[in-house]
Amino acid sequence: MSQAQAAAERIHAWLLRDALHALPAGPAGARCGVLGQTGSAAYLYPEIAGYHLHWLARRAGEHSPLADRILRWLLDWAAAAAPPARVSLTLAADWRSAGLFAFDLAMLRRGCARWPGLATAMNLASCIDNLLERLVDADGGIRAVLAEVPMPQRWSTTAGAYQAKVAVALFASAQTFPLPGRLAAATLGMATAACRMPAHAEHHPELYAIEGLLVLDRPQAAQRLARLLARIDADGWLREHTDGGRRRTDVQAQALRAARWLGLEDERTARMARELVNSTRPDGSLPFDPDAHEAPANTWCALFAAEALAASSATDNADMPT
Repeated sequence: MSQAQAAAERIHAWLLRDALHALPAGPAGARCGVLGQTGSAAYLYPEIAGYHLHWLARRAGEHSPLADRILRWLLDWAAAAAPPARVSLTLAADWRSAGLFAFDLAMLRRGCARWPGLATAMNLASCIDNLLERLVDADGGIRAVLAEVPMPQRWSTTAGAYQAKVAVALFASAQTFPLPGRLAAATLGMATAACRMPAHAEHHPELYAIEGLLVLDRPQAAQRLARLLARIDADGWLREHTDGGRRRTDVQAQALRAARWLGLEDERTARMARELVNSTRPDGSLPFDPDAHEAPANTWCALFAAEALAASSATDNADMPT
């Protein structure tokens, strides 16, 4: 077994330990974004639950009891009058807790669509559609975020190329749970607009754009990824921004995964893979920032890394894991 395969197996094992992702006194099935060394968490993260559901269906389909617990928690979350993007467990809730994001809802819908045999999945898809309907504006487009308080100007709060992934996730989920006509039309419009959007300066949303363009416009995806791969530094890292910035394991994993799906593997991506393996801890967890002191374990970085280290050019791009 190669070092990459061994690291992927450790990550898979970590992701399947349910106790690591739900607080001992918290709701069964809840997913946390990050976990401290003592297992503490500052917030629960519905978007990550969507990723986790999708990953479970591909990598551990026999664990349907865990999927059902996650879906039941999400149903409770979606039933709230104003379900927050992050469910704060502390007094220090940030701006994300005040918004409802189209991106998050698309990842949730795609995740629940992987479990059509569970009644909870169909019920959740219906709830998500009701929430998405609230995001459709007067012109028939899907707003990036709905919030009763002002949102900061961030990639996630405005329209951008990253919405290519939103559209693809909704289209994929519609194969199991058809989208209502109004949402289907709005999703098509979003896909068309996203394909024409310029590149993001931040690599994380730009890689989301590339992941969507893999399905919508593969040649454009390859061109945009080639520009990113040219920015890999001498240490084998793709930094977080066109101007440099931090090392981030989510960006590293996204870029490696996309390169493998597109068949763009070379010496640079081999270095990226080695650095991702080196960032994987013995227990299978990964930090967001490998240079941070005592960084908490990050759930979405682990999900992305698990796929990146296991991906190949033979991966079905129309059914992207996370």
